[in-house]
Amino acid sequence: MIENLGNRLKYVRISLKLSQKKFATFLNIPLRTYQDYERGVTCPGPEIIVNIANKLGVSIDWLFGRELKYIYGTDADIIQLIKLNFE
Repeated sequence: MIENLGNRLKYVRISLKLSQKKFATFLNIPLRTYQDYERGVTCPGPEIIVNIANKLGVSIDWLFGRELKYIYGTDADIIQLIKLNFE
């Protein structure tokens, strides 16, 4: 499950064409901590997970790898929604 979160965070970050540092700053997370999340070394606590989901405008289910095509469309559609939240 931790790997899924890390993969999703990396997917979003790369899709937004951001460095780890910029993305961590956007999420209000220290860089080293964000890097550990992305690599699957550690998993954030519930409050941080909720904050990340809120900041990106996605569900916690999606962050942890659940496919939600029937709700949000494709992953590409979700990235477009995240881009709107990022601007």
